[in-house]
Amino acid sequence: LISTIISLLMLNFFIQPTLGLMSLKKWDNLIEVLLFLIVGCTISILSTKVERARRDSEEISNKLAQERAYLETVIETVADVVTIHDSKGKITRVNRQLDFGGKQPRSISSRAEAIEYYKLRTLDGRPFQPEQMPVTKALKGETVTAVEMIREDDNGEKHYISVSAAPLVNSNDGVEGVVAVSHDITALRHYQEEVMVRAGEIEATFEALTDGILFYDQEGNPRHINSTAREMLHIQENDPRKDPLSGSLGMSDDQGKPIPLEQWPEARILRGEVLKGATAMEVITHNQGGEIAHLNISGAPVRKPNGEQIGAVCILHDVTTRRGLEQKTHKALKSLLEMAQALVMVTHDTVPLEKQQGAPEQENENETAPGVSYQIIKLAHRLAELTCQVLECKRVGIHIVEEENAMARPLATYGFSDEHQKMWNQTRKPGYSIQDELMTALRAREISVVDMTKAPYSNHPNPYGVEKMLVAPITLGDELVGMLILDHEGEVHEYSGEEMTLAGAVARLSALGIERERLLQEKAASQANEMALREANRRMDEFLGMASHELKTPLTSIKGNTQLAYRQLRSSMERMQGLFESTDRQIRRMNRLVDDLLDISRTQSDRLEIQPEYTDLARLIPDIVDEVRQAWPTREIIVKQEEQALPAYIDGDRIEQVIANYLTNALKYSYEDRPVELMLALNQEEQKIRVAVRDEGPGLSNEEQQRIWERFHRVNGIEVRSSTLDSMAGLGLGLYISKTIIEHHGGQVGVVSIPEQGSTFWFELPLSKEEVAENTSEDS
Repeated sequence: LISTIISLLMLNFFIQPTLGLMSLKKWDNLIEVLLFLIVGCTISILSTKVERARRDSEEISNKLAQERAYLETVIETVADVVTIHDSKGKITRVNRQLDFGGKQPRSISSRAEAIEYYKLRTLDGRPFQPEQMPVTKALKGETVTAVEMIREDDNGEKHYISVSAAPLVNSNDGVEGVVAVSHDITALRHYQEEVMVRAGEIEATFEALTDGILFYDQEGNPRHINSTAREMLHIQENDPRKDPLSGSLGMSDDQGKPIPLEQWPEARILRGEVLKGATAMEVITHNQGGEIAHLNISGAPVRKPNGEQIGAVCILHDVTTRRGLEQKTHKALKSLLEMAQALVMVTHDTVPLEKQQGAPEQENENETAPGVSYQIIKLAHRLAELTCQVLECKRVGIHIVEEENAMARPLATYGFSDEHQKMWNQTRKPGYSIQDELMTALRAREISVVDMTKAPYSNHPNPYGVEKMLVAPITLGDELVGMLILDHEGEVHEYSGEEMTLAGAVARLSALGIERERLLQEKAASQANEMALREANRRMDEFLGMASHELKTPLTSIKGNTQLAYRQLRSSMERMQGLFESTDRQIRRMNRLVDDLLDISRTQSDRLEIQPEYTDLARLIPDIVDEVRQAWPTREIIVKQEEQALPAYIDGDRIEQVIANYLTNALKYSYEDRPVELMLALNQEEQKIRVAVRDEGPGLSNEEQQRIWERFHRVNGIEVRSSTLDSMAGLGLGLYISKTIIEHHGGQVGVVSIPEQGSTFWFELPLSKEEVAENTSEDS
């Protein structure tokens, strides 16, 4: 406008003055000026708009360039592959992240060509179809997200890709192109596969565990239960119980007392307690079938890394079988104790024998069992009854066996029906022949299981309806005197090795009892004079009292340890191990006492078996000392022997028995802080081996040194000074048996002792075979 006015003034004053302002009084001139002014203003306004539009265009262009630069930067910095496609799907732009195994982007005319070029496959390995491509769907206006596919590079390695695509829409809602983003999820896929493998391994381990495992959430709801726990608790898939541990009748402790809800194992763990070791709970629960289950439960809270508790885990160990075995063991030990008492006490039944189950009627002894006293039959019947309790069988029979002619005569029975008992009593008098197969096993001193349903036994008569029976020989030394037969009265029962071993032990005890009664009868029948008889009775009563005490002592300890184990099962396993080790030592001690009794029987009947062979005595010493140290772990045993071989023609087991007896006596009667010495030496001049054991015990007087080797003799006034469980006083047979063994080897024994200064027990053995052979022939 300013330039137009200036132009008008210049036109009026300089170019055509006649048209100046003074001449505007004329209408023609005025119209011209106004027309010029209007045209100039119009041109000025249009010019201004054109200039402003140019400037706006430049500004927009700059902004677009800046936005494009920003977009390029974003596209290039994105970690994923970004591609831009035109309306036909052809790639027009791609960021530098596109590196498919070294493949460079190229102009691809079709999506089918892209699929083939980049080897795109579906997750199940089939080629990707063009219509399934995200770009194809996006060109149709659809936004596609996270379409997974597999790309294979030139090396054959598979890459997992997740592709998302969206259409580029113009102002008319037309699709002008597509933006696609491809994300490589290969590492994620491999991680997921590894996680699945680990999860499968954990699940397999979880299901394979022999203990039951239950996971609870923080509200006490079971979240996961393995198959062992389901079998243990009989849990069904649709079990309505909230807590499977509660059983059908709740939960109680090992004494049968109900456990309050707040003291249930999972409740305690959810409160933050850890149950393990001494704090583990032993509970009794009932499954859906009403069966009782004894469970030892341990567990701990489940926490997040930040320490927040999110649940609990319970580990169930089924101790039902162990509890049953403990009860069975307790019952067996009780029966064994009664059996031992029956063996060492005079037979006086509180209930008349004729009123006991299966007992023979009181009749003439010769008619009942020729050659067998009625007292032996009574004792045999009691042993049969106790055997039923020990082995938990239905029927037991004890038979006398004549090995020479393979004949047997029934002696006593227990558990038979009245009909079978009558049949038994009829068989008792004449006896019967033993089948060849069974007699062969008895002569071999083998414990055997006889299946009466299979050949050759199925061809023999079976009047008692036996399916399987266990037969154990009853022997005294090398002599077969009888057999113990037991069965389960038609029930299908497989006899275990433990049952066979226990039956053998019962048969040995039965042999001792029967032999004791026989000896008593022989002594009663051979009354030479009243004084000799009284002395014999006094010695026998003394022996029976000692044997009763010594046999009852380990059994009482076993019983006490077992009962203590019941009450302290929830205490430390180390203590439990100590109790069972103590029980094992008492069992070994009882076996040792029984062996001593058998050795006494053999020596009395001159049947002590010696099987000599050439042996290096020096090599036996380490094993003997190690065995003794196991029973006396806190005692010091010093071994002094020359570093040379000590050859001798001896029975190694018997000589080990003598040395162990010497060492045991020395450890028993000396203080625990005093050592015991074992000395071996070779006397070249006399060609003898000398073995001696020295202790620092109370010593012996001259009179006691002479009597110490007598049978049943125990020194008065000398007490056991060791606190070891194996140190209880014995039967007074050890030194007597040791002397007998050494004399059978052609050697001699002795003792050197000073009161209050200790004792040295020694024995000597010859080196030559001739002396042993000569001595053995003289004994024979």
